[in-house]
This record gives sequence, C-alpha cells and structure tokens, in this order.
Amino acid sequence: MLCPVYDFPFGTSSTESKVKQIEIAAKYDTVKEVDIVANFGMIRSGKWDDVLDGIEAGADFVKTSTGFLTGHEAHGATPEIIKAMMEECGNKIKIKGSGCIRTREHFLMLIDMGIDRMGIGYRSVPVVLGLN
Repeated sequence: MLCPVYDFPFGTSSTESKVKQIEIAAKYDTVKEVDIVANFGMIRSGKWDDVLDGIEAGADFVKTSTGFLTGHEAHGATPEIIKAMMEECGNKIKIKGSGCIRTREHFLMLIDMGIDRMGIGYRSVPVVLGLN
C-alpha cells in the first residue's frame, strides 16, 4: 500500500490544490490513504481555524514532525513526543510517527508503544526492516 505525502514540507498549497492532488492519487489502486501536511506557518501563528480548513478536518491520523526543519535539531518520532501525543489524543485519533526513524531498535520501540503508522525515509527502509 502506498501513502503519498502531499504539500511537504510546509503545507502552503491552497485547499483546492490539495484536493486536486488527492484526486490524482485516488486514481491509483495502490493508494489507500494520503498524508496531507498542515500549514506550518498557520500552526506557528495559532490560526487553528485556517489550519483545519486547509486540511479538511476529520483526519484519521495525526503525525509527528518529519524533522525536515533545517537549522534546528531534528527530533521527529522520539519516544517522548509519541508519548505526549498519545496522552493528548487518547483514543480519539490514530498516531503516525514520522521523521528520524533510522534504526531497527527505534522502529520496534515505536511499535511496542502502540503507534498505528510510521513514515520512514526511503534510505532508512532497508536498515529499519533488517534487510541490509
């Protein structure tokens, strides 16, 4: 199953553009879900109504940062961040860990914590899955 990520890294496309991107992805049988990046600038500004409008609120998952932000220490799906998300979200929504998952041990630890999905960079997939 493929899960394309749309509007990476800052989520600044219009809602109409995001909808068009999703319509294109929906044409492929292998795509069963999509990952839409929320508008980072609006999140930082506290414009939550605009954030929800831009991603058509009603999502099945929330996810950690990808760790893409340059010039800062990348954290991504640390156990501490996953724990905080689980405490905040409870059973209301599923959690996707993404970013900085580069070892098999980290991957298995997140599975043991109970997250529902993971986003792993293509270069880390063989290591994480023990294929190297």
